[in-house]
Amino acid sequence: MENHTSALIIGAGPVGLSAALELGRRGVPCTVVERHRRLGRRSRVAGVNKWTMELFHYWGIGDEIHRAALPFGATGPVTWKRTLAGETLGPIRRDASRPETWSPTVARAGDIMFCPSDAVESALLAAVRRCPSVDIHFSTRLRGFENTEEGVTAELTYGNGEPGLVRADYLLACDGINSGVRKMLGIPLDGMRMDMDLVAIDFEADLRTWTGERPCVAYWIINSVSCGCLVPRLEGPRWIYTAFRRPDAAVATEEWCEDVVRAATGVPTLPLRITDAQPRSMTIEVVSQFRSRRVFLAGDAAHRFLPMLGPGINLGVHDAYDFAWKAAAVWERWADPTLLDTYEPQRAAAAKRTSEHTAEFLRLMAETGISADVYDFATALEEDGEDAAALREMVRDAARKLEGHWAT
Repeated sequence: MENHTSALIIGAGPVGLSAALELGRRGVPCTVVERHRRLGRRSRVAGVNKWTMELFHYWGIGDEIHRAALPFGATGPVTWKRTLAGETLGPIRRDASRPETWSPTVARAGDIMFCPSDAVESALLAAVRRCPSVDIHFSTRLRGFENTEEGVTAELTYGNGEPGLVRADYLLACDGINSGVRKMLGIPLDGMRMDMDLVAIDFEADLRTWTGERPCVAYWIINSVSCGCLVPRLEGPRWIYTAFRRPDAAVATEEWCEDVVRAATGVPTLPLRITDAQPRSMTIEVVSQFRSRRVFLAGDAAHRFLPMLGPGINLGVHDAYDFAWKAAAVWERWADPTLLDTYEPQRAAAAKRTSEHTAEFLRLMAETGISADVYDFATALEEDGEDAAALREMVRDAARKLEGHWAT
């Protein structure tokens, strides 16, 4: 089977669907290919910023995203603790009655909102399916492609096992941090990678005894057994703990996950159920080029940032929008194809700004103990005496410095 389309989009996450929606609203033919059979396989809490919300409102899905998000004031401040049930080292102080305290700038669309990523994907997918010019194929894999100055010819394998050939004017790679398209092109990622392995653990447990009905938006846990970031999910007793693995840690089995979660909460007998565990890395990496002939990279395929800070979805959605409106302008013949030459310098500049912001965030976080040496810091923190007291004061000071930095 052979088809022709204006844009072939690889990946149906928030980035790929955003590109498809902008193209579809303009009537541009495009095809979306997703290797998984459905969306929302591993939902995360997405921090959606005000600029991304402006796009969601423009696309007509802003109200739906608002309804799915956690209401402002429903969570407490970001907090550093020895354990969830134990000593508090320092909070980022926010006043829920004064939204302006969340960021130096606030727009009409609101500031950072926390929303399940599967809710974002569902809203985007529903809107895309209302666009007649967009075809979506799940359980479909990209086997390879030919990239020329005139267009892209992609070889696919559909869910029923049949091969397919798609000829496209452009290919947009939105296939995530392990992007197959990026690897096929041989485009490297440049930047910094912390010498630290992380495991993102999804689990279910009733923690209201220690959090109350208004849990903090994030708990940074620092103790000599378990260090990481504990974040509430937005529905039910569900949590994500991004654990920093000790250099001598065992393989991340279900038993290991249970042990580090219990050590983080400080409740050795806590009833819990592990639902998922995935490796993560502490990185600030950006591709050396965002484009190769007719192939463009967007989202996590083009840049990788800290998993618990969450700039990726926002930067990625704007990558998608930037590509899509320009590709649509070319297809509608009111712009020359050279308009797409502006994609790389503009998205590279945006990624550079995000990298610099994230690097400064990491520097400040290191003052709170969150670094590659976090377990040495945690051990020193647990000792008695003036040195441990000085470390506690350092955490509190660093938290105050982060107040104007967290949500920008």
